Amino acid sequence: MTKTNEDSEESNYKDVDTGKTKKIALVIVISIVVLFAFLTIGNTVQVPYTAKVMEVMKEPYTEPVCKDVQVPYDDKECHWEKEPYTDNVCNDRQYSYTVLNWNGVVKEWSNFNYICYGRFDARNNENRVGSFSFSFVFHSGTNGDQPRSAVSKSIDALGTQRWTFSYDCDAGESVSGNYNAVSIPTVRECHTETKYTDKNVCENVIKYRTEQQCEDVTKYRDKQVEKEVTRYHSLFEAWGWK
Repeated sequence: MTKTNEDSEESNYKDVDTGKTKKIALVIVISIVVLFAFLTIGNTVQVPYTAKVMEVMKEPYTEPVCKDVQVPYDDKECHWEKEPYTDNVCNDRQYSYTVLNWNGVVKEWSNFNYICYGRFDARNNENRVGSFSFSFVFHSGTNGDQPRSAVSKSIDALGTQRWTFSYDCDAGESVSGNYNAVSIPTVRECHTETKYTDKNVCENVIKYRTEQQCEDVTKYRDKQVEKEVTRYHSLFEAWGWK
């Protein structure tokens, strides 16, 4: 079968189209590869740049810190105490004595008249001699009080003496009486006795007082500081592409 001119021309056209198609396909493939490489490089290559950032830093500062403390100090404390001492104590004591046989005023008839008597005995109860003095007063219903002078007598140790006082009275006269001790001997007796006197006693002691003591301590506070830092971004970001 013989090809005609039309068939030859159609065949030529087909070859031309196939060649163009291959070229277009090659261009597309190259374009895709170049685009991929471009995108890859644009996103992966990092470009440095300077940025200002705010950073929190610990800033030191000094602050006084105070506290109460107990501070010792020397002091003196005094108080009163009873301090004993021995004293020689002497007292004058009257003799011990006893009045005996006192029966009141007795009226007796003597030498053609009545005499009223006041009689009594005094016994010395001490182991030493002493001089005793007694007086007497008659109480007359007619003549009033009739005093008699004191009479002194010495009585031996543990001995007895009688005192007699008289008053001339009438038969019908009412008379009473009483004796009085005017002077009784005394004896000085001494003995030691423990007494106490107030004494101010002082001693050194340690006391404590509260004082405030302060010292400077370093503290820290947050402070924002602007710094320049180096950062990196892609080529696209450097060109303003996102």
